[in-house]
Amino acid sequence: MVCCACAAQPDWWQDAVFYEVFVRSFADSTEGPLAGDGVGDLRGLIERLDTLNDGDPTTTTDLGVT
Repeated sequence: MVCCACAAQPDWWQDAVFYEVFVRSFADSTEGPLAGDGVGDLRGLIERLDTLNDGDPTTTTDLGVT
């Protein structure tokens, strides 16, 4: 017996690009209560999202991160 829901699952993930970021080692924030403690945090990640592109904040399409 074949489950209809299982058989109809999309296969978009087979051609997709995935990124994994280790927040604690990616970037420490420059402002806020956790700034400068040497441990990466979500604010630091947000501040440095352009580096996921190509390091140039003026471009937005090199790695497809928008």
